[in-house]
Amino acid sequence: MNKEAKTDGWWQAFYDETPFELWLEREQKELDVTLDFLWQKLELEPDKLLFDQCCGTGSLSLPLAARGVRTIGVDLCQKFIALAQKAAADQALDCRFYHDDAFVFLPPTKCDAAINWWTSFGYDADDSRNLLMLERIKEALKPGAYFALDYPNVAHVFQNFKAKEEHQQNSPEGIINVIRETELDLERGLRKQRWTYHLPTGRTLLHQTSLRMYLPSTLKEMLKHYGFTDIKLFGDTESSDLSLDSDRCICLARRARS
Repeated sequence: MNKEAKTDGWWQAFYDETPFELWLEREQKELDVTLDFLWQKLELEPDKLLFDQCCGTGSLSLPLAARGVRTIGVDLCQKFIALAQKAAADQALDCRFYHDDAFVFLPPTKCDAAINWWTSFGYDADDSRNLLMLERIKEALKPGAYFALDYPNVAHVFQNFKAKEEHQQNSPEGIINVIRETELDLERGLRKQRWTYHLPTGRTLLHQTSLRMYLPSTLKEMLKHYGFTDIKLFGDTESSDLSLDSDRCICLARRARS
């Protein structure tokens, strides 16, 4: 991989230009476990208002709304928001989806809970930029409300590092072959990735991404900095303890009541 490859602002094109929405679909069993986890940990109830920061296609907002929660979602990918809005309209669900930048977007109403799910945090190499998303979450929540952040467990990434992985994904046009090459930039604390999509049409897409590698202890300190309390870390949506075997680090935190 080219170590000098430019990745600043990569997310502005990556999600719009690749068929990544296919990877946002979850098997029903996995989805149900995740929904149950969020319902319990965020103390959700019918008519409560949930803020879904970086909501994607609404893969969590929509089924939570089907359980009676009102949802507000934001995402920079216009294609994702269009799909989410159509699904909400088709199912007559109480969801509002906004095409906007999560670094600056605030819901029009204070929310009872919030999520940032499936690695939608840490995209910028500048920590101060990433922290803006936590600041927006704090501002969006009512005092005492819960927030859940789903992020890779960096210790697990180090222990199970793979420089190259290949995946296949079915699409309406046929099978998409994806090659993901990874480099760990330890000096800057970045996981750099080069994605090659071979589409059924014969077209090839090339994109480069990067993610800040925050240890669980660092995530806790970030949340504390913005006044979050009662911080707990989980290794999965079955409430397992965080360990080296956990590929995810789920942070559950509560906005201070005062």
